[in-house]
Amino acid sequence: MDAEFWQAFEGLDTEALRAQTLALLEARGQALTLADLAQALPPGEHDLETLAQWLAWAGGDDAQGLEPQQIELRGADGRAWRFTVPRVEVTEQALREMDA
Repeated sequence: MDAEFWQAFEGLDTEALRAQTLALLEARGQALTLADLAQALPPGEHDLETLAQWLAWAGGDDAQGLEPQQIELRGADGRAWRFTVPRVEVTEQALREMDA
């Protein structure tokens, strides 16, 4: 990762993202894939950083060999971006355990 990614990643309010993600998971009552999350909580300016954070919360370290999933997002400039990520789910329990 280059310096631009890390600068943008540091600009992401991870606590606000965690709170929004947790509220969505509680409302839906089920685990959600990264594509589900991106549709419900469009990442906006921090798209790559948000996907990276959700992937980490989903336990993405063990994601090798999992079925891929494509996510299409629109940047602030209106340009379409397609991301290929492992098909993993973020759970309410995983986010709650972060508080413990």
